[in-house]
Amino acid sequence: MVLPALWGLSIDQVNAYVDTICASFLREGSVTALYNSNRLMQFALALFGVSISTATLPQLSMSAAREEWGAFKENLAFSLRMTLYLVIPAMVGLIVLAYPLVKTLFQHGLFTEQQTRMTASALAAYTLGLPAYAVVKVVVTAFYARKDTKTPVKVATLCLIINMVGNILLMRRWGVGGLAFSTAFASFVNGGVLLWLLRRDMGPLGGRKIFRTIAGSGIASLLMAAGAWGVLRWAPGPLAVRALCAVAAGTGLYLLVTWMGRLEEFGHLRVLLRRRTGPPFPVD
Repeated sequence: MVLPALWGLSIDQVNAYVDTICASFLREGSVTALYNSNRLMQFALALFGVSISTATLPQLSMSAAREEWGAFKENLAFSLRMTLYLVIPAMVGLIVLAYPLVKTLFQHGLFTEQQTRMTASALAAYTLGLPAYAVVKVVVTAFYARKDTKTPVKVATLCLIINMVGNILLMRRWGVGGLAFSTAFASFVNGGVLLWLLRRDMGPLGGRKIFRTIAGSGIASLLMAAGAWGVLRWAPGPLAVRALCAVAAGTGLYLLVTWMGRLEEFGHLRVLLRRRTGPPFPVD
């Protein structure tokens, strides 16, 4: 089982390597822009997608070993909902704040305004796929818990080819933004195919609740984006201070809207943050 898993874990690095090769044919600074934007996106992914998938695997493995498939699907659906509840606002926030974030972090010394704009465009394109990246991380653990390491690798290899073709088609027109968008699109294909295969084998996975979470988080994220953009535009002070205030205001607004909208995931998040429960999932 470990050999397919090793190839599956390395595919992300192969994707990054392919993107880097393609970026080397574009204008000067493209490789750096692609690398920096990918690191920022990976930071958000590690905070939410990777952490939740890591915590999910033992619970799913235990349910699979006991053949408690009802609990397995409930845990998986809960993990997907919590992931999307956290990742969707992160996606919207990174897109809205891409330029000031990149400018604050990188525009010093030889890093020019042009390179800032290039990096920000790649970051926005990469971030469009953030929900897909996170969902893939969680869904792959479900396959691993069922001792199926081959299926995720086959799908990921197919998406690697899709990403290569997308790079060739988009890099000349959109530059590094096209390379990043191709990766995001391939990740959506990856997540969609994996969910379809899992649902085909196991039946419904709580899709209605998941779509309700997507809708609620999406609406709250748009309101959050409007508030963060307003703070960024009209608040006094240097750009770095305004960006920090925009992040704080946006986070508070998102939590407020989801609380007022009675999203179930807000209640779970509050319980988890207060450490009132032992295991992080509602179903053992």
